Amino acid sequence: MNCRAFPVQCDLHFQHNHGAFSSDHVEGFTMDTFVTETLTAWQLENLIDTFKDQEVDEESFRLLDAIASLIPNTGHRVKFQKCHKELENCHCH
Repeated sequence: MNCRAFPVQCDLHFQHNHGAFSSDHVEGFTMDTFVTETLTAWQLENLIDTFKDQEVDEESFRLLDAIASLIPNTGHRVKFQKCHKELENCHCH
């Protein structure tokens, strides 16, 4: 799992193709494709519905620090924290 490369590729692709991106709607909440695609790339697709339910968009995803309550499963939480830390250190946002 390459946590660092995917968000960089997403940012570059979005900059050049921003009109091609759709949104997922959940009861009045719009979840951008960044969150869905990032979780998928990190092999954490099972968290997508949780993030939608909690209205986590790209901005809140990048600022996320309340991981324990959002991801109670220790295995998933540790994997997410590793990748999220790499994303924060990337300075590409």
